[in-house]
Amino acid sequence: MSEYVSALMVCLQPVNLLLIVAMVSLGIVFGAIPGLSATLGIALLLPVTFGLSTETSFVLLLAIWIGGVSGTFISAVLIGIPGSSSAIATCFDGFPMTKNGQASKALGIGMTASFIGTVGSVALATVLSPVIAEFALHLGPWEYFSLCFCAITLVASLSKGNIFKGIMAVLKLRHQYGCPDVRNVCNVPDHP
Repeated sequence: MSEYVSALMVCLQPVNLLLIVAMVSLGIVFGAIPGLSATLGIALLLPVTFGLSTETSFVLLLAIWIGGVSGTFISAVLIGIPGSSSAIATCFDGFPMTKNGQASKALGIGMTASFIGTVGSVALATVLSPVIAEFALHLGPWEYFSLCFCAITLVASLSKGNIFKGIMAVLKLRHQYGCPDVRNVCNVPDHP
């Protein structure tokens, strides 16, 4: 409990509180513009954090991330283009409400739902993270094999038409992104 109180005291320092408000606002702008994202906001502000303290840097990056993720619903409601994949479902209800002249109501509902979801998920993550980490440490080779087998089976079942092509695509992606190229790591030329 003392960790939560000390983290709250860090967030309530005047400089950090001002940064939270400013970065959440900037993050909402990044999230609301299609093509920009919270990830881009973090990438652009990462050099700024090098001159700040660890706590202030963390507050800055977390605030722009939360603002960016929360701001994606704005373009989904107003113009029917989601700012990220997490706002696709908002297009189904929010954009028709905008067409009916209820844009402010749709934005209010989206903002309220985003706030409740963020607070709830942060609270749930802080409580369950130690339990999930402890469970993950007990996973062995057979559990990892089972997870991979279930993923490949899921992709094969979702592949329309040719199941073989779907499985090959998964194996190609797994090989491409899951295995680093040893030649690049060890600085070995491609052709000796």
